[in-house]
Amino acid sequence: MPGLPLTDDEIAKLTEEQLATLEELGIVAAKKLKLTKMIGEFEQATATSQKQMGFSTKEIPTGLHEDPEIQQLLTIKVRYKMGNLNIQIKRILRRCVELGLDKYGIIQRQCKLYGVEYAGK
Repeated sequence: MPGLPLTDDEIAKLTEEQLATLEELGIVAAKKLKLTKMIGEFEQATATSQKQMGFSTKEIPTGLHEDPEIQQLLTIKVRYKMGNLNIQIKRILRRCVELGLDKYGIIQRQCKLYGVEYAGK
């Protein structure tokens, strides 16, 4: 059975604890979105800068600036933070399942993505 949509009517039926848990999930999701955007913008700016300066990544680099994994190195701190956010998301999704929120499609989809067991699975 596909999950229910999280409509305003459904939200009105939720307990304070359920609402607080969903709000926490939304806050963490917003943080992850912001970090993802930062990485994308940084990678784009770096690629543009490399092109303007005549540098490019190479299979056999002659310097650090030509290494194909330079983007990962330059964004390592942000990627580490994203890993921590993934751990928080899993914890919050488990709490959502405990509170019976896994009847909603958004929770089911995210549980599948993050490898969290839920009743409908």
